[in-house]
Amino acid sequence: MYNKILIATDGSNLSKEAENQGLELAKKVGGTVTVLYVEDINIPSAMVGPYALAVEENIEEIQNRGKEIVDAVKKKGKKMGIAVITMLLKGHPAEEIINQAHKFDIVIVGSLGRSGLAHLLIGSVAEKVVRHSSVPVLVVKS
Repeated sequence: MYNKILIATDGSNLSKEAENQGLELAKKVGGTVTVLYVEDINIPSAMVGPYALAVEENIEEIQNRGKEIVDAVKKKGKKMGIAVITMLLKGHPAEEIINQAHKFDIVIVGSLGRSGLAHLLIGSVAEKVVRHSSVPVLVVKS
């Protein structure tokens, strides 16, 4: 049923709950887990000078943070007896998750639970994934 599970995370508290739900599901069904972190790096190409240097330093921080996040999930999975494959990508989080979804039986993401005007203006990675994923999506709320 859900043998190949994709957990998309950004390291937030809601993502951590999604990680837990995904690992528990994998344990129950004997499934495999891939944990995905997408580095959302949108740097204007015209940026130069000291600002560009500051952005480059920030990118390295983002990359390190992503690796730490997926490694933590892998470690948590190992303690539960679940092998976890890590995946780091660059791009827009919703688009990259949607692009990977067809390789899995289910995608698990956390939700920020936005509503009203903030939801209309900002949108949500989880909502975009739900709308465009080719496989079922489990959205974990707090």
